[in-house]
Amino acid sequence: MERRFLLAFALSFAILLGYPYLMARLYGPPPKQTPLSSISPQEKPLQEVAENEAIAVPTLFLETDKVKVGFHPAAGSIQQVILKQHLDEIKAEPLELVKVEDIEGLIGSIWIENPKLEPIFYEIVEHSAQKVKFRAELPEKLVVEKAYEVDNESYTLHLYLTFKNETTFSLPLYYRLLASSSLKLLKKKEEERFFEVLTSVQGKRKRIHLNQVKKAPFSSEEKPGWVALKEKYFSAILKPETPFTRYGVFAIDEKENMAVSVWAAPQDIPPGGELRAHYLFYFGPNDLRELRKAGPWAEETIDYGMFNSLAKFLVWALTATQGVVRSYGLSIILLTFLISILFLPLTGISYNSMKRMKLLQPEVNQIRTLYKGKPQRLNKELMELYKRHKVNPLGGCLPMLIQMPIFIAFYQALVHSIELKGVSFLFIKDLSLPDQAIPLPFHVGPLGDAVNLLPILMAIAMFIQQKMTTPMASSASEAETQKMMAFMPLLFGFIFYGLPSGLVLYWLTNNIIMIVNQKLIFK
Repeated sequence: MERRFLLAFALSFAILLGYPYLMARLYGPPPKQTPLSSISPQEKPLQEVAENEAIAVPTLFLETDKVKVGFHPAAGSIQQVILKQHLDEIKAEPLELVKVEDIEGLIGSIWIENPKLEPIFYEIVEHSAQKVKFRAELPEKLVVEKAYEVDNESYTLHLYLTFKNETTFSLPLYYRLLASSSLKLLKKKEEERFFEVLTSVQGKRKRIHLNQVKKAPFSSEEKPGWVALKEKYFSAILKPETPFTRYGVFAIDEKENMAVSVWAAPQDIPPGGELRAHYLFYFGPNDLRELRKAGPWAEETIDYGMFNSLAKFLVWALTATQGVVRSYGLSIILLTFLISILFLPLTGISYNSMKRMKLLQPEVNQIRTLYKGKPQRLNKELMELYKRHKVNPLGGCLPMLIQMPIFIAFYQALVHSIELKGVSFLFIKDLSLPDQAIPLPFHVGPLGDAVNLLPILMAIAMFIQQKMTTPMASSASEAETQKMMAFMPLLFGFIFYGLPSGLVLYWLTNNIIMIVNQKLIFK
């Protein structure tokens, strides 16, 4: 029974790991899409600026200890975002999270759709280290003011919009805003499955992937509370004071990236009056500590899957432990050990049940031989045997099933955790990447340019653990099952070979702890 459970567990875990890769290819049917005529190339904004001024390196900046934001002065919009405390590992310089190379993709750009006005040229009316204000006066006597202000304590950027009606009659106002675009993908193919637009509509998350918008833009009249363009470790998020009335997603950069537009609710500006709006941008890491500084709502942009709350707790525990031991590698080992202690009573029940089942194996084999070909009588005799010796045949499985949510949540937490990015431990250069412990002089097929040592050690530990608990086969079917199980360490080693070393370290540590437990119980 335990061997069948372990086989089912192994296959289930393989499906768990393979599911995101499969969905990255397929994603299922895309959401219902409607054309976004207002995003068609011939109607894109700032045409006059594009014709008269080629986009260049930004010369106007707001800067804090955490972020540096570059603006296109004539467009009054965001062209570049640099995260000063995060490193571009290839260039060995601060990470350029956003770099817009097309003037039509500038973040914060406004299109006024009713009346048919387009604020094209802005002038700078105020500028300091942490605030810049733009102003555009349109021929139709509509004045648009855009003020950006950064927060020195977080990765947030405030956008304050003011629309002033200088006519003697009411003006209708319906505009859309480019919420995000041109997010830098750190590892294009390897991390593509993490690249998505995430929204929240009445507390329910909705995802849109690049494959869904490559053929045609996506539009929805739902009213999201925020929109986020996300990759594995970083996000560009926009939250309004009041929900948008509509949003759209479309492919850019030769369909290798995405951009998001949002629509504000239609309003009327009274004669001589004005309308104001406030938007909050977040350009930064997918770090719960930093996201909380933007507001409690920002936590929703992090989703660890089925056991989201449990995974977030484990991320907190991982960070808190690291604060004590000053090493994320040691933190993973210690937290794995603490989890094992937490489940020690259940583990003891499981192993004791397996031990008693092992002692009963001769009698089980004798009953199977005696009642071969009589399945009903065989099952009856086996149940009576278990009852007589007070053994539950599922006793070894149920405690392990109870622990499954912890394993899955910890897996999700380690795979998505930016805390491990760029962090070394022993021979591991980066806990968010495979360990690449033994460099090779040349590229070797699936091994690549280096041998990953941790998955090999993990497979060996699983093999030892398997040998400690596998009894002699008493039938042909059991022998076949054991042959299949013999390949499980190799299968897991293959699955884990390209996964982050922090995750493999957790699984290796867990296997070693299980070996020690089994050694103490089965001695």
